[in-house]
Amino acid sequence: MTDLSPIQCPLCKGKGKIKPTSLGNILYIQRAGRGMSMRAVGRETGMSVATISRIESGQQPDFQNGLKIANWCGLSGDDLMSLGVTSD
Repeated sequence: MTDLSPIQCPLCKGKGKIKPTSLGNILYIQRAGRGMSMRAVGRETGMSVATISRIESGQQPDFQNGLKIANWCGLSGDDLMSLGVTSD
């Protein structure tokens, strides 16, 4: 399983840490850390900017979009399930 301990916030200029507790947190951390816009992530994942924004805001994605984000972030299927994204 991927290490989900608190990490330095890529946009906080050394003043804060984020605990990646949701897929949205992890997506934001990965996107900001790579210096990418939501539009750029959308092009790479085949998802709309609106969907990416909803996920970063805390909405759980459907399983297909969850898989796309997990793959883009380098997460395993077990990581995805531990974050509450299921195929049910």
